Amino acid sequence: FSLPTPRTTHSSIIKAKNVQNKSKAKPQSMKTFALLLAFAGASTIAASIHSQLDIGNLPPLSNWPHRPVFVKPGAETAVRGLQPNQALPLGVVFEFETPIFKGKLLIRLRNAKSDDHPKHDAYFAAGKKNKRLMQTVVQGQFKKPFNMSDVFVGSIYEKPLKQTPPPFLTRMLRAVLQRVAPGIVLDLASPKPRIAALYAGTAYSMSIDLPGQEPDMTDIAIPENVARKLGGMHTTERRKMLSKPHKAAKYQFDTEHVYTLHTFDDVMDFGTYTINIPMYGEYP
Repeated sequence: FSLPTPRTTHSSIIKAKNVQNKSKAKPQSMKTFALLLAFAGASTIAASIHSQLDIGNLPPLSNWPHRPVFVKPGAETAVRGLQPNQALPLGVVFEFETPIFKGKLLIRLRNAKSDDHPKHDAYFAAGKKNKRLMQTVVQGQFKKPFNMSDVFVGSIYEKPLKQTPPPFLTRMLRAVLQRVAPGIVLDLASPKPRIAALYAGTAYSMSIDLPGQEPDMTDIAIPENVARKLGGMHTTERRKMLSKPHKAAKYQFDTEHVYTLHTFDDVMDFGTYTINIPMYGEYP
């Protein structure tokens, strides 16, 4: 799967699949869904894809540890110690490996059950105006170099939004967001809505370290540390510069360093399966 951009030939994807509970013992209106995590290809996109899912491919709902969310790895993603049809942990770090990346991942969802309640609560309680709904921290090493202009993070949906924003609002949002992130891909009205931006320019914090010197990825605040590749650049400078494709193309994710990329989402709420669009409101 790839985004329709000339620099992106393959992708790293998270598939989120909406499932309706068909059990007679449960209300028909109850929503459940699964997230499928996969990394593959020559360039990588941490993305979400939402589509129909055969409920027979998943364990019974009563066995979902983070119900209504079930997170599982994709076919090309090997997760240490995970059994077939076993859910990935939420709120704790797990190790994974793909054809292009090897490392660790931490996922926190505000409105879903966590395997580490104290740190989950501490993270989402931090700050007076904390509206974060999802946190992801990726830490590890690439197996081959990639230009920073070729690595995206975002969401791609296989089906249209239930309530499509008016075209004028999409255009307005795109214009506003492109002033902050010129490389953004935004299309909410198409049959396959998508939003993605350059990872190095979008990450809330990024740390580039030698192996063994990387930060604790479970900390509430992960410090910015890009001196080894980007000089004395601080967070605001890094995000501003590396959100522009022509400037990001001058830098690479190499294979020698350990990269820690911390992102959060205050729009998509996987715990309630709603999307909060700025200036427009919440969509189910």
